[in-house]
Amino acid sequence: MRTVSRLLDIFIEPLFRTDPEGRQVFFPWGVWAAGYVLPDAVTAESMRRTLRTTWLVFFLVGIPLAILLMPLRDPVDLLPVIAASAIVSLAMLGWFRWLARDLQRSSMKLPLREAQDAQTRAMGRTGILAMMVLSLILMALGVATLVTAGHDRRWIGGLLIGMFGLCLVVLAWHWRRLSRLEAAPGRS
Repeated sequence: MRTVSRLLDIFIEPLFRTDPEGRQVFFPWGVWAAGYVLPDAVTAESMRRTLRTTWLVFFLVGIPLAILLMPLRDPVDLLPVIAASAIVSLAMLGWFRWLARDLQRSSMKLPLREAQDAQTRAMGRTGILAMMVLSLILMALGVATLVTAGHDRRWIGGLLIGMFGLCLVVLAWHWRRLSRLEAAPGRS
């Protein structure tokens, strides 16, 4: 369970910061808006637990359900999937904002670099490496699909190669960033 919690922290911890007065601040919209002051440690931990549960439900129910309902006969079949993904993303952002409904708005904004650094630290070397290996495996599946699938399904292979190739580039950036963060402990 500790591993699952650590994986979920990749999405959760970048949303929390400590302001100059030492208070915890929650950023439901991430870097796009000001945060909300959490009045005490109990509220902060409760918010983190709620977010972990939200992400766990999303990963264990939402994604498998979307995969099962996705026919993927041709590229046009992706349009409802993209629309549903956008709706779910907006719903989650709305849910995060609703969680902050009774909290005092902070003037503090979350700098992009700080959010990226928090996410990089939360992933850690093991997490980044595991996701890089998974991306390589899924890219290999894309190559296999390109080679073996019929003409009408080759686009799936190209999509896998493109999407997980991009993931690999982003993960390589995080790996390099983590090396820099570890080399400069004063910046932590």
